Amino acid sequence: MKWVISYEDVHRIETPPVPIDALREGLHNALIHRDYSIPAPIQIRVYDDRMILFNPGALPDGLSVEDLQRVHSSTPFNPSIAETFFRSGEIEGWGQGYRKIFDACREAGMPEPLVEAVGGTMSLTFFFAAAYLSAMQNAEKSRESNGQESEVFDGPEKWGEMWGEKWGAAVTQRRIAIVRALGMNPTISIPRLADAVGLGTTAIENHLRFLQEIGAIERVGPAKGGYWRVVDSDGSEPMDHIG
Repeated sequence: MKWVISYEDVHRIETPPVPIDALREGLHNALIHRDYSIPAPIQIRVYDDRMILFNPGALPDGLSVEDLQRVHSSTPFNPSIAETFFRSGEIEGWGQGYRKIFDACREAGMPEPLVEAVGGTMSLTFFFAAAYLSAMQNAEKSRESNGQESEVFDGPEKWGEMWGEKWGAAVTQRRIAIVRALGMNPTISIPRLADAVGLGTTAIENHLRFLQEIGAIERVGPAKGGYWRVVDSDGSEPMDHIG
């Protein structure tokens, strides 16, 4: 995430695009309520104007998306995990997470988040505040006026630098684009990946095979129901999400 940097006197102030309290609650909800029988990971997608959290799972019977903003009973999909989070002090009480998320976003001057439950997947979208977007645009203009390169998406470029030092010209911009797509959507299909990168499916399969051979990516689980994992250049720290 890109944070807005400002100053009060000599004090440096860093403002994230999403309030940390809201993001923490969103992650807690994803961990507690996800369906662990589905191998796909919790996914976090960061765009220029929003952030989306996806996790496999569904609302309990009789509970609607609208109910999440009101006082409601909590029926966690994984009660043992919920109990552990409660006893460790990570959550103060069950059934309050979404109310805290909405309250934190209002206090930060952000639009209300969007909660959706579609096809066995829960998603939570944070829309960045207008003040944050304006500050980022001003920073971008300032960098351009000073002749500095724009930072649009750090992750894949840093990954490309790390693997480029190891494999040189073999790590092409096309392969970096593939890694970016895998980082954004680890469960993406070959046809959709081909559309995203602008290649044919055969070419995509060849690139994926090469990236697997050098240990840059891993396939976790079967062809159907599994997902892709992007690996750091030393192979020790898998990066399930880039950006």
